[in-house]
Amino acid sequence: IYTLLTPDGKDVEFNIRYGGPNGVECEDPPIWLHASETLRGLRIGTPFQGNALICTCTPLEVGNAVDRGLALPTEFMLIQGFTMWEKEESFGGIYGQVMTGNFEVISASSQIERAWSILLLQEILLEKSLNENIARSIEAWGALGKEKNEDVEQKNSIRERLVFGTKTKVRDLADEALKNWVKIFLLGDAEYASF
Repeated sequence: IYTLLTPDGKDVEFNIRYGGPNGVECEDPPIWLHASETLRGLRIGTPFQGNALICTCTPLEVGNAVDRGLALPTEFMLIQGFTMWEKEESFGGIYGQVMTGNFEVISASSQIERAWSILLLQEILLEKSLNENIARSIEAWGALGKEKNEDVEQKNSIRERLVFGTKTKVRDLADEALKNWVKIFLLGDAEYASF
């Protein structure tokens, strides 16, 4: 939880989302995002890298918007950390990942709006909200996909595969790994199971 003191002196709490390790020794300031049509119309924030829907903003802009009643605190996302992609010649870095089919570029604003609205439903990360928050993360990730029928069939067959020598589905193992990573690194707590 992050508490922002607004210019009018209000303490406003925000759920911190984790954006990844930034590879820097000291902690970087968090990144503030909004997707508010009202705030965009008032030119509050800066469009994020050519995406007209999501804007970055400063803590002062967030505080002023909340003080003036232009937006609710729940309309902002606060991201701590980010992931750096190596810049390599030719097909390296994120471009290489896109070119090899590991990632895809999302440009449809309806997909972005859907994922954004799902992520805004996440609650402050606690042990009791962990499962629901992870489910919402997975749902938001799925909302961003551009799946063709043959892709869906292939993904479904992969998702139903079993981990070698077990009755555990690959998708369940991956989801459990994500859950344990969050418990260890974001909640600081995890129960270890023997396999």
